[in-house]
Amino acid sequence: MSSQTSALVETVSINYEDFNESFLTCSTCLSLYDGAEHPPKLLPCSHTVCFSCLEIIASNNTVDVNSIRCPICRESITLPQGGVSAFPPSFLVNQLLDLMARQRREIVPKCATHMSQELLFCETCDTIFCIMCEGSVHGGTHTVIPFSIAIKRMSEILIYKAQRCVQNLNSAQENVTTELNRLECNSSEAIQAVNDSFDALQAHIRERQQAILSSIDNICTQKKKAFKEQQQLIEAEKVKVERDCDGLESEMEVRHITKKIADLNERLDATSMLAEPRENAFMKYVWEEQMHRLSPSIASFGKVKTSTTFPALCKCEIESATTFIESTALVTTIDCNGRQRRDGGDPIDVSFTDSDGENCDYKLEDMQDGTYAISYMPRVLGPHQLNVTIFDRPIRGSPFEIQVSPHINPVSKVGGKGNGYLDFSQPTSVVIDSNGNLYILDTGNNRIKCLASDGSYVGHITTDGLEKHGCTGIAMTPSGTIMAVNWRTKLITELDVEGKVVKQFTSPELQQPMCIAVNSKSDVIIADNTAECVFIFDNAGRLKRKIEETETESGVACRFKYIAGVTVAPNDDIIVADNHIIAFNSDGTFKRRVTQAPTKGKSGSFYSGITIDVHGNILATKTERGRCCVEVHRIEDHILFYIDSSLDRLKRPSGLVTTNDYRLYVCDLGNDSVKKYKYR
Repeated sequence: MSSQTSALVETVSINYEDFNESFLTCSTCLSLYDGAEHPPKLLPCSHTVCFSCLEIIASNNTVDVNSIRCPICRESITLPQGGVSAFPPSFLVNQLLDLMARQRREIVPKCATHMSQELLFCETCDTIFCIMCEGSVHGGTHTVIPFSIAIKRMSEILIYKAQRCVQNLNSAQENVTTELNRLECNSSEAIQAVNDSFDALQAHIRERQQAILSSIDNICTQKKKAFKEQQQLIEAEKVKVERDCDGLESEMEVRHITKKIADLNERLDATSMLAEPRENAFMKYVWEEQMHRLSPSIASFGKVKTSTTFPALCKCEIESATTFIESTALVTTIDCNGRQRRDGGDPIDVSFTDSDGENCDYKLEDMQDGTYAISYMPRVLGPHQLNVTIFDRPIRGSPFEIQVSPHINPVSKVGGKGNGYLDFSQPTSVVIDSNGNLYILDTGNNRIKCLASDGSYVGHITTDGLEKHGCTGIAMTPSGTIMAVNWRTKLITELDVEGKVVKQFTSPELQQPMCIAVNSKSDVIIADNTAECVFIFDNAGRLKRKIEETETESGVACRFKYIAGVTVAPNDDIIVADNHIIAFNSDGTFKRRVTQAPTKGKSGSFYSGITIDVHGNILATKTERGRCCVEVHRIEDHILFYIDSSLDRLKRPSGLVTTNDYRLYVCDLGNDSVKKYKYR
């Protein structure tokens, strides 16, 4: 038998599903093989590396330029005469690439209009198209990828979305199961409450029944007692009559018989009285009328409260929040059909926390029309969190972030030039009467403008004492007249609200009187910046006292620096706005500093006007380094907050006045207007 050499050839059937794209990835740079930048090259050691990696390896080999090392097995390989490009291509990898390309072409549908064009996918607008259809529409910032890649991505997204859907459905099932269990629990509790309420009602009914039966028994006993007592009297009278009649047949004496007859006549009258029962047997239980009135009450006794509110659709409208200003959030309840509910009673829970996680005070009010008002007054700046739940489930958007701002914008404004009756020129001071009417000193126009509480024009006061553009301060007296001070004429003028001058006075002590206030005794307090003192006059214009010094420091009396405002407290204390705020007793003696004086060398800070509201807060207009605001202090405490606006800034604020409901009117001299604020 002749020997014959045979070769055993192993064949491998390659299927698309037998491998993944890791076979087509260069193990050095991890890039997919292709026919351009990363063509696969077969090395003598049987490993496949992309052309780009081989070029980098060859260029970095400075020891032996004619050889390289395989990056996979580290075997030394001699470079062919043509260099790296002379290495043969990896036919197996190329076949796999062709297989992948054919398979992709088979699964990627072609455009129905342009059969040779593969479809593309725009991720920006979720549109499938070919380049000849509407490719220009998806240029610029649109993200366009081949549909083959989009299919893979969409498959992954589909799986992810499906998993999320399953998770959501599982969560929904748990939520519904939990709510169903709560329903069973609440139903049991409601049934028990019904039984308890009707047991209590029946107990009251039984108690009333026993009371009525006891009343019948007592009445019957009392009547029986009266009847028995009368019967005993009757029996006693019978015995007496029978005893008196004994032996009358044998009695022969006429006088004795006559006396007996007279006695029996008296007894006959007595027995006739006993013949009428002193008590009666009437007794009747009346209940029909009460039952007629009671039936509606019984019919309405008890009520099962339920709700159709769907927390996920409920909404909350939140107004802008400012420190120390009461703000409101309005929760509107919606049912599962998207209709607003019209009744209240939902178990709504609220939590309100500041930026540090501290709980803040709030007030929840059921408006009984399907809405709930949450009132709160934030006291610190920064983000606050409002969490609203119904049935222990958050409403839509909850928790809500509320950014608390320090700025208090005006709620209204009157003035500006060119507004006719409502225009101002240098408004410097403002007062308010008992009816809420405003009297604004319009210095540049030599008049006082009167406005109603709603800001509408009432009239002008133009009279002596307001001339020469020198009237800079007005005050309201206890009797309802207006006191005005003119720094040019040095006259203090009292006039009624119609503009009639009541009286005028002045004093040689006055040099530049700028500000005025009147206390409860009608004493007139004048602040004179040039004289550096505060004068106290009585109602007749006689000087009572002047305040020239403030407190004493290190044995040296301090004097005023720049007096810009004066007012009186409800107890007639005098509050002066200098370069700081100082309080004096009603007799002018120093009491205390409300604010500290600025340090030496510090400038650019000054007050312009000052007032005290009925709640004991000191409000003062202040300008510091170009920033204008109103400071709010407690009269016996530190500063509370600032009234400042980011939308309509104050410019040279001067006089100011408050109302009992925390409304503030400020004369904005720089803007020729009067602004109204809500500060609580």
